[in-house]
Amino acid sequence: GLHSNAGAGTHTIRFRVKFGTTELIVFDPLTISGANTNVPWGIEATLGFTATGAAGTVGTYGYNFIAHGGATKTVFTGIQLNPVIAVNTLNDQVLQISVQHGVASLGVNSIMIGYAVDVMQS
Repeated sequence: GLHSNAGAGTHTIRFRVKFGTTELIVFDPLTISGANTNVPWGIEATLGFTATGAAGTVGTYGYNFIAHGGATKTVFTGIQLNPVIAVNTLNDQVLQISVQHGVASLGVNSIMIGYAVDVMQS
């Protein structure tokens, strides 16, 4: 995706991956500095369903990054691990990526360019 923000100082941005209303991965906030225009960001997330049904479970891991014009040109989060999360796989669910901007972030805009989903079954 692409991120833009106005103003000097530092700004925070946090990404989440959700399955319906269940948060599968909540990434640590990324802190960026200065004004930025259309800087790229990305997420890599893996979801491993270990049980299906009304009491299904999923294990997740992933990382995210943003490349920007501040003092540290690219900021990564470490790998975020969630070993067991309860999910209902009987109902249709929406796979979502959400973005939360910090309170001090002015004139912010984050857009998603597109995403790919690979489904592998064993």
